[in-house]
Amino acid sequence: MRAFLIGLVVVSGALVGCGSDDGGGSGSGGSTANGGSGGAANGGTGGGAQGGTGGAVGGAGGGGGGSGGQTAFSCSAGSISDGWNEGFMVGGEARRFHAALPSNPTVPVSVVFNWHGYGDSAENMQKFFAPNPDADPDFPIVVITPDDIGLTPLAAPRGLDWDLFESAPGDANVEAALFEEVVGCLDQDLDVNLGRIYQVGFSAGAVAANMMHSRYPQYVPAIVAFSGAWFNDQDEVDGVNLLGLPVTLKWNDLNSADGGAVLLSHGGPNDVFGSGGTEIINFEKSAEFARPFLRGNGREVLDCAHTNGHQPHPQVTTALVLEFLKAHEVGQPSTLDTSGWPDSCALVE
Repeated sequence: MRAFLIGLVVVSGALVGCGSDDGGGSGSGGSTANGGSGGAANGGTGGGAQGGTGGAVGGAGGGGGGSGGQTAFSCSAGSISDGWNEGFMVGGEARRFHAALPSNPTVPVSVVFNWHGYGDSAENMQKFFAPNPDADPDFPIVVITPDDIGLTPLAAPRGLDWDLFESAPGDANVEAALFEEVVGCLDQDLDVNLGRIYQVGFSAGAVAANMMHSRYPQYVPAIVAFSGAWFNDQDEVDGVNLLGLPVTLKWNDLNSADGGAVLLSHGGPNDVFGSGGTEIINFEKSAEFARPFLRGNGREVLDCAHTNGHQPHPQVTTALVLEFLKAHEVGQPSTLDTSGWPDSCALVE
């Protein structure tokens, strides 16, 4: 979440790093040799708008492809290709992302957005999470791994790589615009199950994933957040030291009627981000606040604790992430069975 300090970098020249495990670290990547922070699936990941383009239809029981709803998202950028998509125009902004498409799905496909940490890249995030789209014939997936556009807190739109500070339906949030355009274009060419659009993220990417669920609960039934925070929970917002930066942290409220599920991963007392001995955000404390906040807002919470600091949970593998996602669909009861999960993962009562 080094993102919160980029303004400080500009103002005071402080050195910051999202891969830090101790509130005083530095660097732009994680702790492994390839810039990754280690983690669950295939290697490491680095250190870490609704643009008015369309509205959502359906309520808590909505969704699509199996859930009865229809997308209201348009597609002006054109078809999405397997592999790297460059110059994908969204709201006048050229976006870049990797798309992994299933070969010949026989059932409606699900979509997984995969958000990298601040200062990292889509390429590196794929080393952490890059499932085979055809691995489960009953659960074919499209995996979208976006690159950010390098937002900072000091110029509009304000952000930390991602546009994640403020979000409300109908605003011009850049990442929401990307979400809508990608979903609209996928749905143009594929049979997309609109009740199965998921989010996975690490650090700032986990914050982006949380924001997408908050904004689109009628499409996003489950998210996997490795070391993230919720900016519609005042306790978590109050826990962020903004160092006087011109930033407001505010998302639309959760509605308990929408339901949904969150895999909440956090890395113990060293899961913090800071600079020069100043703590900016403590993700372990954010998780402590998030558990009652999410349960109080009708979310199923699978709490996965570890003690490896600011990195993804080392035992939550790609296979477990997919198992968690598959168990959740908009408007349907959870089918999650945690009997084969690590002892460090438990449902929150």
